[in-house]
Amino acid sequence: MPLWLRRILSVLGLLTTAATPAPSFDCAKAGSAVDRLICSDEGLATLDRELAEHYDVLHRELSPEGLAVLLTSQRKWLASRSRCASKEVPRDQGVTCLSSLYSDRTDDLNAQYRTADGLTVEGRETTRRLPAVRVEESDRYPVLLGPKSRVDAFNRTIAQRLNLAKGMFAASGIKLDAKPEGDTTFDRSYEIHRFDDRMISIEIFETHESYFGHGWRSEYAINWDLRRNRSLRVSDIFLKEPDWRQALYALAMKAVREQGDIHDPDSWFNSDAVDDDDAWLFDDDGAVLLLGHGERSMVGVSADAPIPYDVLQPFLQPTAPMAAPVR
Repeated sequence: MPLWLRRILSVLGLLTTAATPAPSFDCAKAGSAVDRLICSDEGLATLDRELAEHYDVLHRELSPEGLAVLLTSQRKWLASRSRCASKEVPRDQGVTCLSSLYSDRTDDLNAQYRTADGLTVEGRETTRRLPAVRVEESDRYPVLLGPKSRVDAFNRTIAQRLNLAKGMFAASGIKLDAKPEGDTTFDRSYEIHRFDDRMISIEIFETHESYFGHGWRSEYAINWDLRRNRSLRVSDIFLKEPDWRQALYALAMKAVREQGDIHDPDSWFNSDAVDDDDAWLFDDDGAVLLLGHGERSMVGVSADAPIPYDVLQPFLQPTAPMAAPVR
């Protein structure tokens, strides 16, 4: 092979090596089966590096309390990866398994931590165990950090709305046997749908199960108007034109029918949801009307009806936080 050709191939080889995605750690020191699997796949290496970069940003920005929650959840997540790289799992399945875990973890971090306009939403986590009545609570809820004048009202509203001082069991009013035959569990979590300089839109998820067969679940929205420094209401958002409720409900039901998951949705839902402050979620692309979102049996029916902003725009007040284009 001519010398000039060897030199060209050598340079190309260096370029290829330099362009190969690298994970967040040194593959030469990869000791675990998980690390070796990540190093063997460019897609996994990219996911690992990107997640590590995201994690490092959060590590620098969070308060000590928020960081403690993040560290605990990160340790649990890191340990969960081992099931993807056991000897019994074929390589291709292991790659798919890890890819899914990394994607889910990225989504989890985006759902729990956001920063905008000098403010940060981060998570808190508390657990309670009441041995005498065999009750367990797992509670994850948001707090807003920043200048006191801008965050106190939001945090008070969250505390009051979620009954944080009481806890989920005490707030539920459920009466248990003196010596219950089984466990009762409560779980709460949240997801940030939108956070910018105008508003915060958060979805709260709550579930309860008990030994006597009773169980419920609910999802509802907490929307905050950052300019008014108070809860955002339906009356702040939509124009009070004739038949606006029927028009918005028709849009939501059209979306539900197109999803095709619920037979005869008209028998399950009604237009009252349009007037419910708790039923509207907002993200960067549009609104979501939560139908059947309130406390209900585990076998109840619910639906998320998305409505894009360009469709919703004619019904929005000019001063509504989502009326202007999203940055």
